[in-house]
Amino acid sequence: MKVEVRNGHFSYSREEEILKGISFTLPSAQILTILGQNGIGKTTLLKCLLGILPWQQGQTLIDGEQMNYKKHMRRIGYVPQAYKFVFPYCVEDTVMMGLAGNIGLFSIPSRKDRQKVHQTLAEVGIAHLRKRLCSQLSGGQLQLVFMARGLVKDPELMILDEPESHLDYKNQIRVLKMLEKLAKERGISCIINTHYPEHALRISDLTLMQGRTASGEKTYICGPTAKIITEATIRSFFEVESKIITVEKDATTTFKALVVME
Repeated sequence: MKVEVRNGHFSYSREEEILKGISFTLPSAQILTILGQNGIGKTTLLKCLLGILPWQQGQTLIDGEQMNYKKHMRRIGYVPQAYKFVFPYCVEDTVMMGLAGNIGLFSIPSRKDRQKVHQTLAEVGIAHLRKRLCSQLSGGQLQLVFMARGLVKDPELMILDEPESHLDYKNQIRVLKMLEKLAKERGISCIINTHYPEHALRISDLTLMQGRTASGEKTYICGPTAKIITEATIRSFFEVESKIITVEKDATTTFKALVVME
């Protein structure tokens, strides 16, 4: 699935424009990471892209067609930030909600639907939580449940808002490897809002970095990750000094890592 945003503008009030002139193109089967400081508008960008919030100027295009929430959400898996469940749904039923558009309002899940849910829970690594109540899960466990719910309908595009939130190192790496696999082996495009530039360096093809100019106006840069995430842009957008180094994992594998110097 190819995704484009053209000249996107959005504000919650007249005093401050949260998103100003955002444009980018994500080709099919690639990963885009969105970076920026807290409160800069990363989650707002995802919601505008999806049509949850309306662009006040500009548009989102899906495979060249203007985004229509009802039509296109069947092909999109959305993983929001983890929040505590008030209602006592079990993990299996919560993930089943991801198939609601396929099952129908007055139908019951079929054996095939349940098998798909179980398969997805195993893929995400939480099959053992199948009967647990979501209200009793940790934030990290709940984040993985939401990921399974977004993935269960075999989307063509995954949009994830801080998917590594609340996760320990092992599960962070599991999620990153899973996203790489989705893009490379299943051709699923991915858009990820993250606080970790090193994760973007590790898996993403493109990066969009949001920030402010010296005068306080919103700005952004977007392009190939290796060109966007540099020591200079980290200094400019995050106001910290950093060093980007090449790490040799083994004789044939290297990757870029970011070390904060402050």
